[in-house]
Amino acid sequence: MNKTKINKISEAIEKSVKTDCKNNVSISFSGGIDSSLIALLAKNYTNVELIAVGTNNSHDIEAAKSAAKLINLDLIIKKI
Repeated sequence: MNKTKINKISEAIEKSVKTDCKNNVSISFSGGIDSSLIALLAKNYTNVELIAVGTNNSHDIEAAKSAAKLINLDLIIKKI
C-alpha cells in the first residue's frame, strides 16, 4: 500500500472520530489495535471511558489493562 493511500485512511479515521466525539464517550475496550486506536484518537476531543468485560484472569482483561496503561486512560473492568 502506498503512502498516499495510508494517509487517506488515516485522515478518514481521524475525521470520523473527531466528528463522533463531540460528547463524552464510552468504548468497549479489548486492548486490541482497533479499540486502542479509537480510544487514543478520541481522547484528543473528549473524555473517554474505557470498559472491558471478561472472566477472572482472562487474556482479554490483561490485554485491556496493558493497552489502557500505554495510552494513559483509566479502565473500568466488569468481571463476569
